[in-house]
Amino acid sequence: MTPDTQLLFVKDERKAYRGKYATMDLLDEAYGIGAARAWLVIEIADLNAFTSSRRMDDRQMASLAGKLAAEYGQLKYSEFLLFFGKMKSGTYGKFYGSVDPMAITCSLLDFMRERQQKLNEYANEDYMRR
Repeated sequence: MTPDTQLLFVKDERKAYRGKYATMDLLDEAYGIGAARAWLVIEIADLNAFTSSRRMDDRQMASLAGKLAAEYGQLKYSEFLLFFGKMKSGTYGKFYGSVDPMAITCSLLDFMRERQQKLNEYANEDYMRR
C-alpha cells in the first residue's frame, strides 16, 4: 500500500476500520523488526512533501515513524493510511510554519478517539442487524 491508496480509505472509512488488513505489529512479525517503521517513514515523507511548510529532516521522520510503530502497533496500515489522508485534508488542523512531529502525534490522539467512536458505531450497527 502506497500513499496513493489513502484516497481509497478516505472515501470508505468502514473499509479502513473493518477490513482485514495487517497491523503494524504483524508487519514487523512477518517481515522483521523495523518493517512497520520503514513503511511509516514512506507515509510520513509523503505528508512532509505534501505541505508547503518547513519540512522534517530524515532523522525526525525516522524517529517519528519508530514512535508510531512502537506505540500504535495495534493499528492496521489501512487505518494509518486513513489518518494520513485525513491529515492532508486538514481534518486535524493546519501546519503552521513547519511539519511538526508533535502535531502529528497529537492529531493521532484525536484520530484514536474518532476511531473508537466509529468502531463502537459499527458494532452497534452489527448488533441491530442481528
